[in-house]
Amino acid sequence: MLSFAQPRGSAPGWLVSFEIRPPGVIFVHMKLTAVYEPAPEGGYTCWVEEIPSAISEGDTLEEAEANLQEALVLVLECQRELSDQARSPASLKKTLELASA
Repeated sequence: MLSFAQPRGSAPGWLVSFEIRPPGVIFVHMKLTAVYEPAPEGGYTCWVEEIPSAISEGDTLEEAEANLQEALVLVLECQRELSDQARSPASLKKTLELASA
C-alpha cells in the first residue's frame, strides 16, 4: 500500500492512497479540500484548495457544494482539451482512473 497524506496536526486536506489487492487490480481513493467562504451578500463562495481554478458559489452550503463539484469536472475537462491542443503527435496519452475502493 502506498499513501500520501498531510502531516499530523495540519488542517484537513488532500489524501491519496493506492492499494493493490487482487493481481492487477488497484484501488485509489482521493480526497480534496473544499473551502466555503460566507459571502457578504449571503450565500457562499467556494473553491478547491488543491485545484485553485475550481471556483463556484451558491445560496446555500448544499448548492455551493453541488456547484463546486460541477466546476471541478469542468476544470478537468477544459484542461484535457487544452492538453490535446498542446501535445505533440509523438506524445503518448493514457487514461489514469481514480476510483473508490
